[in-house]
Amino acid sequence: INLSVIGHTVDGRGIYDVTVGSPNTDNQILILGEMHAREYITSQTVMRLLCKTIDGIRGYDGEYHGIPVKKLLDNVCIHFVPISNPDGMAISQFGIDGINNAGIRKNITNMNNPEGYEKWKANANGVDLNRNFDAGWTEFVGADKPSSERYKGAYPGCEAESAALIELTKKYHIKRSISYHTCGALIYWYYKQEGIVLEESRKFAQRIADETGYPLDTDYTAVDAAGFKDWAVYKMGIPSITIETGVEAGGSVTNPVPIDRFGNIWQCNKDVVYATVYNLKYDHKR
Repeated sequence: INLSVIGHTVDGRGIYDVTVGSPNTDNQILILGEMHAREYITSQTVMRLLCKTIDGIRGYDGEYHGIPVKKLLDNVCIHFVPISNPDGMAISQFGIDGINNAGIRKNITNMNNPEGYEKWKANANGVDLNRNFDAGWTEFVGADKPSSERYKGAYPGCEAESAALIELTKKYHIKRSISYHTCGALIYWYYKQEGIVLEESRKFAQRIADETGYPLDTDYTAVDAAGFKDWAVYKMGIPSITIETGVEAGGSVTNPVPIDRFGNIWQCNKDVVYATVYNLKYDHKR
């Protein structure tokens, strides 16, 4: 288990990567939480997956599809980034008081924010981090200046948070990635990938769909591009998915997702790490 800081936000907060497993293996997996500020229930999801993975490595968690979990997790390294947007989380939870720097606070008060701070999605610079990656970035048309959401930034990867995730992904040659978002109960997996990447992406997405009970969505044109998953599959060739949580068991669409929904979220997602490792190590043999 290793904890490292992969970058710092404009307001001075660390962006943490917790790795569990074999640091020098080729089997590297990345799991991201809270890219959008108000979606902080995904941080709790990623943290609990982290704890469950540690238990699995210690041999406390039995079998998965007939394979002892401790054996399944051998020769694998999982990167957990529970809070990809810590400044934005602070804004969503505490409003302007969540920001330490007076100059940044002043800038934020001048940004377009029609739904109030609780609904904030961007980082403290007013950049929507999940519109700040180099996959459909040029074509994406959102807000024309820093805002609570949908401003894509000056150029792809211009923000410390997105730049840190790009560097991490390239440095460790990530083989699978999952980005957790709300509010839905479905899986986005496709963005223009072709050939073997398309085949492996489909297998990966179906494995996670079978595990969570969430359906797959294939119409990438129906959602905004320039997200981490889009960049990972299209530019890096990494089978990657976005898991949308928060309306399990018939819940209404609302952000931030109320904490009383966490139980249903967890029941659907508790074995996602194991399913991802199984896909990486075994599904290609089928």
